[in-house]
Amino acid sequence: MRMTTKHDVEQELKQTSNQPLPKGLDQQIHLGMERGKRQRRRWDLVKNSGLSAAALLILFVLSVNFIPSFGPAASNIPGVKKLVELVEYDPGLKDAVDNKYVQVIDESDTENDVTFTIDHLIADQRRLILFYSVEVQGDIEALGLDGVTLTNSEGEKLEGYGLGSSPLTLENGKGSARLDFTFNQDQEFTNEMTLRFALEEHVREGILNGKKLDDPYEVTFAIDQDKIQASEVYEIKQSAAIEGQEIYFEKFISYPTSQVLYLEVNEDNTKEIFHMDSIRLENEHGEEVGTYSRSISDGNKRTISFTSDYFKDNEKLYIVAEKLMALDKGNTTVKVDLDNEKLLEAPDDRLSLRDIQTESIGDGEKGAVALNFGVDTSGMEQEVFYVLSGEYQDATGETFFSGSQAASAGSENTESVYQFYLDDNTYESPLTFQVSQYPSYIEGDIKVRVK
Repeated sequence: MRMTTKHDVEQELKQTSNQPLPKGLDQQIHLGMERGKRQRRRWDLVKNSGLSAAALLILFVLSVNFIPSFGPAASNIPGVKKLVELVEYDPGLKDAVDNKYVQVIDESDTENDVTFTIDHLIADQRRLILFYSVEVQGDIEALGLDGVTLTNSEGEKLEGYGLGSSPLTLENGKGSARLDFTFNQDQEFTNEMTLRFALEEHVREGILNGKKLDDPYEVTFAIDQDKIQASEVYEIKQSAAIEGQEIYFEKFISYPTSQVLYLEVNEDNTKEIFHMDSIRLENEHGEEVGTYSRSISDGNKRTISFTSDYFKDNEKLYIVAEKLMALDKGNTTVKVDLDNEKLLEAPDDRLSLRDIQTESIGDGEKGAVALNFGVDTSGMEQEVFYVLSGEYQDATGETFFSGSQAASAGSENTESVYQFYLDDNTYESPLTFQVSQYPSYIEGDIKVRVK
């Protein structure tokens, strides 16, 4: 049997980029995303010393099942099937692949009878996505990456980024996934970069609490600077209000892998506006051309990222919103009495504490402590809410962080289930949390032109 070479993959990428999208592909992307919003989502945070606390609060990662319905059409595209599957939920990355905005790497390291290979990458000034595969000699079923660092050719560790990944599930000892670095500011790469990390066997889905494999990994790979395309910057400098809450839109930047909106909420607003995932981008035809992906808060300033539309030719672009998630300032605290399993404080009676459970991870060993909440979603379009930010304090004032949360829609679509997994520590009760999502909205009509 003839082996596939790096040259073969490069040729297949060139051929694929010149072919039209399969009929109905864009529609499947949209429908898949809408369904994905209503499906259970497991979030998994990859630990990174260069990630700020503010970014950690919001940079969670969708499981690989985010869009269950989209896939067959993309799978019919000739060549690079694995790569196409790994970008299927992100239409901007799909456009990047279609436009040959991909670099073939094929660099590996083998430790612990596990071979880790960086197969491809997509890079711009804001984001670096590494597509990797593993091959295992043994009975490991799922792996996660821990202690990830990225170093340039001068030996300097890159900092100021969010790092996303999903649990790596193996079939017949093989699997593939992606590692996604999203930088808070524009980033310059050297011609060679080095990825270092440890692999950890997952004991429970979505939680990095398994056995860490002994030897760390190190993979050095090249980045072709000539293949990194420049961003497009649009100054907005315009204010808009919704139910009396003012927002100043500063600028908008379009990158090959994402679109980023910079705004600031007025400090005199009477309500706390959360991370604005209902804001969307529309072109001159009223078509949505960017889907919300993440946001970072720094005081009143917000940086909101959308999937990219960089490779499309839109004559006009608008920021549009009819409602935003918000609560009155001073009403965004949740307190939980761990000893008596009671909810001491909440924004209102739509949030309830069902119970507190210590989950077993096998052989009688105790695992994560889960706070199980119920969220009243009666009459709501959104069926699940990740209610709390990852940062919390105990009664002594000490601050902790947890990056693991889960949510699912209830059977009657009137109450969703929300779980917050506590960091493994000894706490002085009660615990105090801040709300990051809640079924409370302000409504209006915002439409601001970008270009």
